[in-house]
Amino acid sequence: MGVDWGFFALGHEHFFAPPWTEDSPWLRGLLPDPTVPPQWTSSDSGPWRSHRPQSQSTMRPLPHSGWKVHISAHPDHAARSVEDTARVCVDHGVEFKHLRSSGLVHALQMKFAPTAHSGKVVVCYPEPDALEDLCLALVDALDGIEGPDIVGEPRIGTSTVHLRFGAFVGEWLATGDGVVPAVRRGGELEHDRRGSASESPPHPFADAVAAEHRRTLTAATLPLRDARLIHRTNAGGVYRGTWDDGRAVVVKEARHGAGLDLDGIASPIRLAQEHTALQRLSGRGVAPEPIWYGSIGPSDFLVMQDVGVGTLVHHEARRHPAVIPGIDVEASGYVAWIDDVLAAVRRALDIVHAAGVAHGDVHPANVVMQEDGSATLIDFESSAIDGISCSRGIAAAGYSNGGPPTPRGDLAAVANIADALVHPAAANATSTVVRADMLAAARADLELAPHVDRLPAPTTGALVDGICRTATLDASDSLFPVDHRRFHVLGAGLSLLWGTAGVLVELQRCGADRAFLDAGVEWLAKAAHAVPQLASGFGDGGHGIAWALCELGNTSAAERVLARLDDGRPEPSGPWWRNGSSGIALAYAHIARATGREDLRDRALKLTESLPTSGNRPVDHIPGIGFGGAGVACAADTLGRLLDGDTGAVSAVSLDWDLRSCEQRVSGLYGRQDSVLLPYLGRGSGGVAVAARMCGIEMDADTVAGLSAAAATPIVAFGGLYEGRAGLAVAAHAISTGEHPYLPELTRRLCWSVGNVDGNTMFKGDQNARYTTDLATGAAGALIALAHDPVAAFASSCGFST
Repeated sequence: MGVDWGFFALGHEHFFAPPWTEDSPWLRGLLPDPTVPPQWTSSDSGPWRSHRPQSQSTMRPLPHSGWKVHISAHPDHAARSVEDTARVCVDHGVEFKHLRSSGLVHALQMKFAPTAHSGKVVVCYPEPDALEDLCLALVDALDGIEGPDIVGEPRIGTSTVHLRFGAFVGEWLATGDGVVPAVRRGGELEHDRRGSASESPPHPFADAVAAEHRRTLTAATLPLRDARLIHRTNAGGVYRGTWDDGRAVVVKEARHGAGLDLDGIASPIRLAQEHTALQRLSGRGVAPEPIWYGSIGPSDFLVMQDVGVGTLVHHEARRHPAVIPGIDVEASGYVAWIDDVLAAVRRALDIVHAAGVAHGDVHPANVVMQEDGSATLIDFESSAIDGISCSRGIAAAGYSNGGPPTPRGDLAAVANIADALVHPAAANATSTVVRADMLAAARADLELAPHVDRLPAPTTGALVDGICRTATLDASDSLFPVDHRRFHVLGAGLSLLWGTAGVLVELQRCGADRAFLDAGVEWLAKAAHAVPQLASGFGDGGHGIAWALCELGNTSAAERVLARLDDGRPEPSGPWWRNGSSGIALAYAHIARATGREDLRDRALKLTESLPTSGNRPVDHIPGIGFGGAGVACAADTLGRLLDGDTGAVSAVSLDWDLRSCEQRVSGLYGRQDSVLLPYLGRGSGGVAVAARMCGIEMDADTVAGLSAAAATPIVAFGGLYEGRAGLAVAAHAISTGEHPYLPELTRRLCWSVGNVDGNTMFKGDQNARYTTDLATGAAGALIALAHDPVAAFASSCGFST
């Protein structure tokens, strides 16, 4: 699982939910309430239980910010840590909070948990002049408690006590690009940046702790040059660089006490297992050569030979004829290459198994193909050596059965790799029936066999019913189960793309029950008023929520949301539809027309006049509807009609940004972001096809052919509108006015994302990990693709129609 989305899939079997959700298995082992005086008050919020002293009449308010004391602890030590910290805090009259259960302590320290929360079990809120006495008392009381480092915070000696200056009271700051946690300094709100000691006010004790912490960190370093981060998890970072003898190496970090697996085993134990496995396999040519292993500061490190970047994921993305339309299947030799790859992987595994090692996590990203056709296996942290393993729950889903690593399990994983090389998403299919259909379709794409008995596309009625039956009117952050962004981006669960607003707009377009919609609109209006802060933007923020409320018939609520956003925040940094000036202008213009307010019309005009009519594309440009010229073009075209102006030059120049960013690959034309070529609607050339149709911009025949081929990309991982099959269906319709020969198959393949929950038809969202209903990743976006005119449906659901 990936960082963040995997963590937010822990709390529910079917929908994204954090591990502290009611009835979550991670709420097991509720920690006993610590002993506090009867005049203290206790309350729960999210994963935390708070305890605070109060006077006879009123609670003593916390200051807005200060030096927070964080206590880390291993799950086995959590209960004692809470009780001992509580005793000290009560003695000092200091408010504190702690995680509610040992299960939550475990979940927040797992490998794929967000690092911002890792290790924290107790948080204390002392006054500045009480900081030193409290910390020294805690260090003494918590002697013998073990816990990981809290990233970016100085630890007091070898104790589990850490310091950070930050907000005591949760506040949020709206910036030009979103909403960020805030800290109040001198009455002003600033971004509360974790680990920014240089921005902390001076404090003799805290400064001394930080200075000593810096000395311990710089006492020893690895002789590594040109280090580049590959990825980071709660277990530590993985880096690529050059060793002191000139060898290209990969360095894997394991933070002490952190990165737990399902059994609570920390990452250093797994790294030691990996080192032992590499030693056992040294000289056999099937695994990286180990170079150095040891501890530096709060982490262990394994330095190993860099065996290259050509994983099977890398090769498939560049060789699969159905990933890049136009590649000749026979000339590519792809089918024969699959046989060669599988034989090479089996040969490598024979050598690994003969040495007494079972890999335990064989999947396409852990197989590197060499120029001579041999296979090298990487990432042995889940391995078993002579039948003994040390981890559970770290292996990739879809390739492991969850049991102990065995040679038989490794070979079963090779069979899953064989399917993945035919269709990359097959291993994570929603059911065996869907998997079989995916593989049959991919074999037909590869001209291996005809595809018979195709599964049918989902129906609009079934999806609408499924969405409506998931509504939860007593929820606070989203009326429906939506994308995981609702849990780590403030207000995202209300937004147009990722939350309630987009779902309600789409349900209205599909003719859902009016009483149900009225209840939903009332819920959205109240939630938008209650959320602490709203980001700017049409797709991501409050401007899109205001437009949706207006579109749904509640113009007064729409005006109230716009008033909330008028708080002196910085102007957006770009012209983008998703969170920039073109989308914001769109909201003002629509609501101005609905209400007759000239002040809103004036604001829309001012923003529209600021949109570029010439020049180079902005640096943060990504081709497509979201952060690209396609979205600006669609917004500008609509603004011209709403405001009775000529915005053709804006549409033309912004769409040209995207066209000049597109790249031809065989017969397809794809939007480029960094090194990745994308055909999608939100990111990629699919947005160009839709924008050209909506704005009436003619393109030459070669461009049309390239966009048409890209829209027909058969191998797509996800089903959603923003970056999946639903969006490709909209693009295919746009580029061909509904006559695209592959359009029926694109629409049919939406069935691969469909499943059944309690008799209701649901739609798989991001990573195919959980069901979602939102516009960007879930069922609401699929409804657009199923419409009679998907382009018109898309326009009406995203503010592009008048």
